[in-house]
Amino acid sequence: PPPDRILAHISTLGTILQSWTHAIVAVQTGFIGPWGEGHASTHFRTCSAAEVSKGQIVAALVDAVPDRQIQIRNPSLKQVLSYQFEEPDMTFITENIISNGGFEDNDEGWGVGFGSSNGIEVINTDAIIGNSIKINAGNSAQQSISLSQEQGAQQNIIKISGHSKLYDAPAVLPAENDYSIYVDVTFTDNTNMWGVTASFCGSGDWEAASTYLQVPEGKTISSVSVHLMYINTDSGYALFDDVSITVFAPYSMEISSDNAFDGSNISSTGHHNDCFLASDTDYGTYSSNNVEAEKSYLENDTKYTSIGGETCALNSPRSDCKL
Repeated sequence: PPPDRILAHISTLGTILQSWTHAIVAVQTGFIGPWGEGHASTHFRTCSAAEVSKGQIVAALVDAVPDRQIQIRNPSLKQVLSYQFEEPDMTFITENIISNGGFEDNDEGWGVGFGSSNGIEVINTDAIIGNSIKINAGNSAQQSISLSQEQGAQQNIIKISGHSKLYDAPAVLPAENDYSIYVDVTFTDNTNMWGVTASFCGSGDWEAASTYLQVPEGKTISSVSVHLMYINTDSGYALFDDVSITVFAPYSMEISSDNAFDGSNISSTGHHNDCFLASDTDYGTYSSNNVEAEKSYLENDTKYTSIGGETCALNSPRSDCKL
């Protein structure tokens, strides 16, 4: 079901679940997808906008079943949600480094990225507030931004966010990064991090999407290049509005003995692995390009949170068991 229906179900179930907390150890977030594992849902594509909705669902379950663990399938999702949950306690360095992210000054500060000048246009007929920018298929609007040493400092947290609405969607939606706020990062040592994206699902309604980047230890960001992207498709157009890049001071997302039992969303969210040992990534529990880092994160996180699961396939020799 769509996110609003899921949230309504959780609200209805809350009283029942609370009456049985004496028999409940943990509740899995089994509302999304045909297997209840948070993927393969027609209402939750692989996109940043869907992660916002997933965060709302996890937070609703934490409220519905206080003092019990809420378990999610993917460690990478908890890492993303931790930023959402903890953002109210984070300290601003700069609220928005983007110029004219609401397009109230027409297209000032924005140029053509991919495509041509005919492919982008500021309009006032459909927007979050005031104006929005229309990106025709195969185009992007672009803005380059220099960061101060304070803004780009190591361990700072960079939030990339905005809204978009897709019109006349093609039968096959573009790949995740092709419909997104797409950011390339340049560090002061002239190395780069390509393609940090806040991606949209293409629902046809206004969607909010966000993603977070923590500046790596020993690095300082000198500049970013921002693209409002709708490419590698030949039909439809996308509106973008309220685009922002916010800079926060360093903030630890790790659970420790100091905050492990404080009842917060981050301390109340554990893990379940539904395909333990079944493949090198445990059938998608871990991201294929980040398995060891996510296992290390899980090892620390489960010192203070619950973990459960099952397996789903034999995978010799990993799944072999000597008696």
